[in-house]
Amino acid sequence: MAGLPVVSHAGDRSIFARLESGIVSSLPTAAVEWKRSYGRTSKSVYVEVQFQNFDVDLLLKGRKNLIGQHVLHTYWTDCSDVDVYKNTLKDEILSWLGTLKKTGSSSDWLLVLVETNS
Repeated sequence: MAGLPVVSHAGDRSIFARLESGIVSSLPTAAVEWKRSYGRTSKSVYVEVQFQNFDVDLLLKGRKNLIGQHVLHTYWTDCSDVDVYKNTLKDEILSWLGTLKKTGSSSDWLLVLVETNS
């Protein structure tokens, strides 16, 4: 899997672990519209990525080339309780976003809220 774009995942790792194989296998089979700048026409592209655990030390270390750099940071949760969100999860997410900002990696991130049947 060398040379693939890297997407980090943070938050509830057990949720991501349950969904990872499905995402990795189905992501390259679905066309994604790439909207290009400067009035150029859109293209359909197929995306294949490598997922890695969110590692602050790796982000602080940085890379001198594009290979192995993170292109997207994701945070996974299944919190459906507003009180839990207000009391704990909100602070965790803000801390994660603060870390991204501190390392200069704050431009591309995604919060993933997974609905579970409880």
